[in-house]
Amino acid sequence: MIDQIRNQFLFAAGPEANELFNNDAQGILSGKTSVDDIRSRAQRAANEMRKLQRELGGESDPVDGYLSILDHFLSKTGSLAPTTKASARVLKSR
Repeated sequence: MIDQIRNQFLFAAGPEANELFNNDAQGILSGKTSVDDIRSRAQRAANEMRKLQRELGGESDPVDGYLSILDHFLSKTGSLAPTTKASARVLKSR
């Protein structure tokens, strides 16, 4: 599953994005990282992108694309219990 995500979304990403993904995947599987941890970072990134959009004077196609992905993730994971560990869900889905 991790390789599928990596191949589908990170094939053109730089080494920093791949390293972040690998660290997060390991954290989730080990239980050291929760969905709330990832959601918090996604929310901060979305806020920063909205600020950038305002500074650019409106819409920006690259920023809009990233915001759409972040907003989708945030909406889909918003109903999860705060203490739910992603690793348990990943393991159950296998």
